Amino acid sequence: MNEVEFSDFVKRGLGSPASSSPLMGRITQALGRTDLPGRHTTVRRSFRVTKGLVVLAALVALAAPAAVVATSLLTPHDVAVGMPGGSAVFQGTNPSCVVVTDGVEYRCTLAHPPTIETVPSYLGSKQILQGTDSTIVGGCIGTNSNGLHWDCYIGDAAVQHGILVKSMLGQPLQSPSHG
Repeated sequence: MNEVEFSDFVKRGLGSPASSSPLMGRITQALGRTDLPGRHTTVRRSFRVTKGLVVLAALVALAAPAAVVATSLLTPHDVAVGMPGGSAVFQGTNPSCVVVTDGVEYRCTLAHPPTIETVPSYLGSKQILQGTDSTIVGGCIGTNSNGLHWDCYIGDAAVQHGILVKSMLGQPLQSPSHG
């Protein structure tokens, strides 16, 4: 993996669970190519220890949830776009959002009440939020009965508010959720 690939990897939130195994293979392969023949045994042994530490550091980086890194990259516009991308209830509602806590909490208002999957009250309703990379990055909770106002939470904040379970973060989202 070269510097550009590593930079892209970090910008994408340290990859997704699906991309982690191939990436580790590429890292290990690249490190294997750097082992130069003809070096003194002590130098090789030292290099192997260093190589092992690099692989360990890469594994630790992969263990960090993608959503944690991605949260600081989300703008209020990204959250507004991610609402209908994540949940069908938001389709056709033209959401707009403002930052409450950057990268963690956004307050969103719909221009039109939901017309898909209508319910008597949206107060406390929990919906999935899609990130810019079409993965689940968090979720939103309805704050009034007519469904025009929502508090959206990113990453662990969505887990703490009981919108979703941690294992859902970073999972691919093929289409908006229903129900």
